[in-house]
Amino acid sequence: QNKMDIEQRQSKVFRIIRFPLIVLVVFIHGCPNAATLSSIINPVGAKLYCLASELIRADLGSFAVPCFFVMSGYYFFYMKKDIDMHFYKVQLTKRIKTLLIPYLIWNLIFILIPIVRYYIFVHYGKGYDENYYLVQHHSFFSLIWSVYNDQYLTPIDIPLWYVRDLMCMVILSPVFYYFIKYTKVYGLVALTILYLSGLNTNIPGFDVVSFLSFGAGAFCALRNINIVELLSKYKSFAYASSILLLVVIACLRYMDSQFIGYFIRLFSIVGIVAMVNLMNSLIEKEKLTAKLTSLSSAVFFIYAVHYNYIVGFVRKLYSLTFLSKSWSVLFISYVLISLTCVLVCYGLYLLVKRFAPKVLSVLAGGRY
Repeated sequence: QNKMDIEQRQSKVFRIIRFPLIVLVVFIHGCPNAATLSSIINPVGAKLYCLASELIRADLGSFAVPCFFVMSGYYFFYMKKDIDMHFYKVQLTKRIKTLLIPYLIWNLIFILIPIVRYYIFVHYGKGYDENYYLVQHHSFFSLIWSVYNDQYLTPIDIPLWYVRDLMCMVILSPVFYYFIKYTKVYGLVALTILYLSGLNTNIPGFDVVSFLSFGAGAFCALRNINIVELLSKYKSFAYASSILLLVVIACLRYMDSQFIGYFIRLFSIVGIVAMVNLMNSLIEKEKLTAKLTSLSSAVFFIYAVHYNYIVGFVRKLYSLTFLSKSWSVLFISYVLISLTCVLVCYGLYLLVKRFAPKVLSVLAGGRY
């Protein structure tokens, strides 16, 4: 293969990987509420359900967002061996459209929805949206940057913590450039060790996983390394070690081990290698590749819209069915909730694209 073929192959892999990754992100958030388990009398069954659902939600899902960061870091520095103020200014200007504007709009939407619903519900005596409490008791800055949610600091549109962190990485891009230039691979190794150790900054926008993942992508771009070509050398190792790590993680989870986090973080790295190789192996399947490529345009929209209301609504619908009555069917419910949510979000994307394409262009940062 010549260099052009290799570059084109990587570009195709990066396009088709995006939709499977967003499906994985939805699976992270689609798990039925823990309260549902109270109706499951069989404790062994509940334990098995938790193991199976966590295998997808927390374990397989651990590499989804880091993989997005790697691609973002790579394309930020792609074909650029040096940076100057002009380059930095151009890149920041582009990110205003692709990141900042949609980030602010989506968070503003999810600030306004509970306010509007509050006045509607009060008028009809129906109570109010639980998110109204957040809006009432937090500043605007907190709502768009760092509301405390399930032990994490996220914006009110929770999944957009990724966009928040990515904007911070973009601002720090000159630091990444000089860090990589002078530390070479040793700096990347240091970031990897820091990530695996479990240490973190606890500063919203500056998560260690963001530094490592964006930095890894930037490293490959600045060192002229084709990621797909590089990772293909470790295909067999990645597949085997991924399976082994998942088995180890399942055992540690069953034993409620305090060391499970270290292995999940290790799997998130190996999982990216395995996922890239899996997508690379699908390139020759033209129909599948074409479909995944067309679906990739909806990824940002699904990412932004799925969590706050759609997942909750779909989850509630399934909780009213027999699919929430035992551990075995509850797992089926989990899968169906997540897939239904993807379908609903994609359908909504198509509706907006059909009737308000200019609005969609703004909401998706030009990605549609």
